Amino acid sequence: MASAGTSRTIRSAPSTANGKRANHQNTSTLIITGKERDTLTPMRSMRPNATPGGVEAEKPILSAHHKIPLEPTYKLEPDNDKRFPLTEVKQVIKDVFTTELDGVKYNAETSNVKAKELADIIKHKVKQLRKTRYKTIVLVYLGQNEMDFKASIALTSRSLWNDKLDSFVEHSHKTNSLYVVGLVYGLYAE
Repeated sequence: MASAGTSRTIRSAPSTANGKRANHQNTSTLIITGKERDTLTPMRSMRPNATPGGVEAEKPILSAHHKIPLEPTYKLEPDNDKRFPLTEVKQVIKDVFTTELDGVKYNAETSNVKAKELADIIKHKVKQLRKTRYKTIVLVYLGQNEMDFKASIALTSRSLWNDKLDSFVEHSHKTNSLYVVGLVYGLYAE
């Protein structure tokens, strides 16, 4: 498989014996590919330098151990095997809700702490799926579920996103005393 190379053009204007710049420029192109790009250490670059006797000496521009900073690469869309895994994330939410809420009764004073705890556990487990370049947002809503109390909840969210790359997963879970809704957003970070 051929790897794409990075091409850099290096321009320099040499000095003359009297210290003035020459009117022409030397141009050379350096092509860096694959493995070379990651471990690149430049060779000693030399430029003419005027000495008191009028004889030009070579002076290094960079030391032998100076690394050239490379620009980051930007991928505009993920590889097919690196897309946000909707079914795996839904299973994570479902597993967390069933294990963490088994036998838990609703308590108004501690429900906000429990919701934050659930969100942190879900976020940690989704990050373990190792889908890089995706920012993860986790929301958990927890409320009281009583037979006499006929409450309903409506959740709405709006955001600006790319419908081809970004996605979300939701799962709701009910017990005798509480209900919980979990939302996980996966936003592709270019």
